[in-house]
Amino acid sequence: YPGHPYTPFSSLSEDALRHSVTCISPSKAFNLAGIQIANIVAADEEVRKKIDKAININEVCDVNSFAVDALEAAYNGGEEWLEELKLYLYGNYEIVRDMLDERLPQLRVAPLEGTYLVWIDCSELGLSSAEIVRLLEEEGRVLVNGGEMYGETEGRFIRLNIACPRKLLLEGLERIIRTLCGRISGTRTCPASPAHS
Repeated sequence: YPGHPYTPFSSLSEDALRHSVTCISPSKAFNLAGIQIANIVAADEEVRKKIDKAININEVCDVNSFAVDALEAAYNGGEEWLEELKLYLYGNYEIVRDMLDERLPQLRVAPLEGTYLVWIDCSELGLSSAEIVRLLEEEGRVLVNGGEMYGETEGRFIRLNIACPRKLLLEGLERIIRTLCGRISGTRTCPASPAHS
């Protein structure tokens, strides 16, 4: 995202390059998880041989008929689209951050440097992640992920996917705010929503 360039570990030094393996895939950035293809980059020939042996033993080296062409098309022709997508998704993040800050400041949105998954700290609700997920699903009709499925033990985080049209994001946020605002104030009354574009 703006102001957060990605620096591959292997680019830091010759030593880092020799002692690292870089795994990349078009799955998330280009929404191509269904083609099931990735790249493994290793400068060390012996490491490459070990990787080759491992993926062949585990029979994960075959790709579907469209995978290579789709990967090449994404990497060679998708940069402009990806740059526009990143700006759109960052705008979605800003909406989540600003709406919750304005209308439900008890929830703290973690800073986002990349990805389309926003972590929200719900500790002030005094509920577990599982309870928050259940409330949002049953009362708010919104599906989020709870932090415990990612190994969370102390906090009360939920994870919100913002890779969607802005209209759906705004509708989901309204449902989240209505549902959780009642838990904080004991009422369904929440601050009014300012217009978001």
